[in-house]
Amino acid sequence: MTNWSAEQDRRVDASLERLDAIFRDPCVLRRIWGHLDEMILQHHVYNGLVAYKPEDRITIVDIGCGGGELIHMLSIYFKNAKLFGIDYNQRSIIRAQDLLGHRASLVAGAYDDVFSEVQEADLVFCSEVFEHVEDPSHLLSTLSRLVKPGGYLSLSTPSGWMWWLPSLSGFVKLFRSPKKFHDLYLTPETHWKAALSIHPAVRPKKLRALLKREGFRIKLRRSALWRMNINGVIYWFFSLYARKRPIHASRVFESYYRFLDALMNICPLFRVFETRIILLAQKEPDKI
Repeated sequence: MTNWSAEQDRRVDASLERLDAIFRDPCVLRRIWGHLDEMILQHHVYNGLVAYKPEDRITIVDIGCGGGELIHMLSIYFKNAKLFGIDYNQRSIIRAQDLLGHRASLVAGAYDDVFSEVQEADLVFCSEVFEHVEDPSHLLSTLSRLVKPGGYLSLSTPSGWMWWLPSLSGFVKLFRSPKKFHDLYLTPETHWKAALSIHPAVRPKKLRALLKREGFRIKLRRSALWRMNINGVIYWFFSLYARKRPIHASRVFESYYRFLDALMNICPLFRVFETRIILLAQKEPDKI
């Protein structure tokens, strides 16, 4: 295992511990805040339902399946599908096994170890993995090999759009270190190894070009938020409100979050809030 793989493994373990702590937090607002990252998984499920009908007998693979949450959601709709998941982190695989039982075949290993279980798939998901790998070109090449001609890929990753539009956070980072901001935030694809520490956010235009090079055509583009900044003004406001009316504050907070998510997908101007891009791409059919 390379040093980077070991570091990623350690980070995933730490992330799992933080997530567990969030859902044990006595503050209801904090627990709802932790739950909101599932909206990205919901976008992926939407992509799956756009690509195939629930009764279709298809093969589905989740690359970087984590604790199996996405596969679990997919299994509710695609009851005739063969489900596979792969993840390098052992704790994640154990969680996935506990959640899924015999509903999916799981592989503990690197993403290209998936071929030990399945040679091609109709529908492949790659959620929040692209920004964690040392060689994204190799990942995309592997995905292209895995998706059968005419099949679909649903991929999500941090969107570089948020750094190309003016924001207070961007101005602070630019002021502190102009070169670092340019290299890691505006052009991470040419400074990938250095940018890995901050989860590289690739511009949608660049990501579409990379996918096109691997034989994919973009069919659907969706925007999403990651968890709202817990150190931001909006969360601070809701946390004050939650001290007096915790349940009501949590309901309004979730509604506000979903409202922003919807606005981004209705009107592109609101992509100023975008922190994740979710693409549905179809693999070019073989030419006869």
